[in-house]
Amino acid sequence: MIHELRIYHLYPGRTQAILKRFDERMFAFLKKHGVKVIDFYTDGDGKDTIYYICEFDSIEAKDAAWQAAYNDPELMEIKEIYDVDGEILKSFESYTLTRNDFFKR
Repeated sequence: MIHELRIYHLYPGRTQAILKRFDERMFAFLKKHGVKVIDFYTDGDGKDTIYYICEFDSIEAKDAAWQAAYNDPELMEIKEIYDVDGEILKSFESYTLTRNDFFKR
């Protein structure tokens, strides 16, 4: 089992727009492609940044899921709907994480 931390840096004032996009469309869209979002955060210091953690069976599963999502035309439809008042996502970071055996939940 691996996890991926995704950090989305947003344009100023666009946090509510991306939260709406995730709530209304993105979680279902990602699930359709095998991206299991297990946690989701807004920035506690008020930055226009969100953080979320995805879970995959393997790196290959992660890569295949994201490739399928990026190649789905529905992604552009979603972007067009929610970016109508201005672009939301400025940049993003992605980190693949592996939990250490000594750490127990």
